[in-house]
Amino acid sequence: MVGAARTSPLTVARNAGSSYYAAIRSIWTTLSLVLKKKSKVILVTSALPQEGKTTLALSMAAMAGHGGRRTVLVDVDFWRGTASSVLGVGGNSSGFAELLDGKLSLQDAIVSDLGAGIDIIRPGTLPRGYDLTMTDKLMRLMQQLAAQYEYIIIDSPPVLAISEMLFLAAFADATILAVRWNHTPRGAANLALRKLREAGSPMQGTVLTMVDARQHSQSGHAESAYFSN
Repeated sequence: MVGAARTSPLTVARNAGSSYYAAIRSIWTTLSLVLKKKSKVILVTSALPQEGKTTLALSMAAMAGHGGRRTVLVDVDFWRGTASSVLGVGGNSSGFAELLDGKLSLQDAIVSDLGAGIDIIRPGTLPRGYDLTMTDKLMRLMQQLAAQYEYIIIDSPPVLAISEMLFLAAFADATILAVRWNHTPRGAANLALRKLREAGSPMQGTVLTMVDARQHSQSGHAESAYFSN
């Protein structure tokens, strides 16, 4: 369970006294214990737009980078590019789409955020009619990233808004579904979970986002209930 970030999610690791830091650290510690592979691919998504998934993905990437882990945040939201916009590296810059299309090298696609200690790959621009399910190209690209980074955190478009992005699920070692507190319809969250599982996604759990801590505390629910299968 995480509340709303009051500062940039990339500064979360420098605010150790905040409840937001404690929540992100708890989530990150759980993932670190579960994932045993040398290189770990984490897909962060949501059922619908504006549910806090990008802030969650950025915060997790910052936590990993602060811990000295080689981490790359991959923004594959070709339609919104929220993570890239938050970081101030958006616009029409080349990125993941051009990597898939062989028009850009990995070295040229990477943008480094020295303050957060992470690298970023922008979404880029998809050509009209591009087949997103060309898994051979995606597999080669993920292998390249795995050779260079310990953590690959993918900020994916919402499951129910852009269903074509479900093909990314098969490449993840863990998938986290962001569910906005007191906002996401239960049916939408359940449908997103079902679609992810049908696509072969290794679901690690859900995270309740943008929580009003004062109101939530009156409900009597334990925080741990919101990061589980």
